[in-house]
Amino acid sequence: MSEHLTSVCRRMGISIQPARLRTGRDKGPVERFFRTLRENLLQALPGCKGPDVHSRGSTPEADAFFFLDELEAIIREWVATAYHH
Repeated sequence: MSEHLTSVCRRMGISIQPARLRTGRDKGPVERFFRTLRENLLQALPGCKGPDVHSRGSTPEADAFFFLDELEAIIREWVATAYHH
């Protein structure tokens, strides 16, 4: 984990609790959320590059460009309106 990530988390009041070694079930719910986010929201956004080369178009980066605050707003709205229902 990078020092930048830990400093950002510290500023945001997020405590990092590493998973135990060789214990896959520790991160299961978080990994499942990221998979759901990718499959239900991110792949539908314009400019999505997809998980592999075959899922991408010829120039996916030309389709869309989101700033971090815009992407954060999109994800927050999706969590509030779709994920929690």
